[in-house]
Amino acid sequence: MERVRDYARRRRPLFSELEDVYIAARYTPRVYTEEDARDIVSFVRKVIEALSRSYSEILAELLGERRRLLEDWKRIAAEAARAVRELYPDARVYVAGSLVEGRATAASDIDLLVVLPHQPTAREAAMVIAHIWEKLGLPLSHPLEVHVVSRSDLEKYRRRGRLVEVTG
Repeated sequence: MERVRDYARRRRPLFSELEDVYIAARYTPRVYTEEDARDIVSFVRKVIEALSRSYSEILAELLGERRRLLEDWKRIAAEAARAVRELYPDARVYVAGSLVEGRATAASDIDLLVVLPHQPTAREAAMVIAHIWEKLGLPLSHPLEVHVVSRSDLEKYRRRGRLVEVTG
């Protein structure tokens, strides 16, 4: 969110001018000369270029940050497993999905499967997930996705793809 605020601060004069142009065009009758029209088109092109370039820069930065977070998946998984075992010593923790199958992209996430010996309630699952996030202190943008299931559900996940047990 800070990047968006910074972006808005840096572009404040441009946004202010855009607002003035909008208000003038909307609420005051005006006859435009050919020169006025050229100036308006030039201004709009500058706005589009600034927004496009900035969006691309922000997107590239976010994807780069996400890639760095994904590269650290083994450490994150081990820390998450330790956090889970504080609550449930007999729980098993697995990583599933594209990371362990060797087909991760910048859009991938860390699919963490927490397997409890019993069927967890929705509240219990939420508690486990909150405990992991709190213990790890991850940013909200972190690509960790936690699934809390019972041992009887484990087979469904095995059929979907490779699982790697986390022993950390």
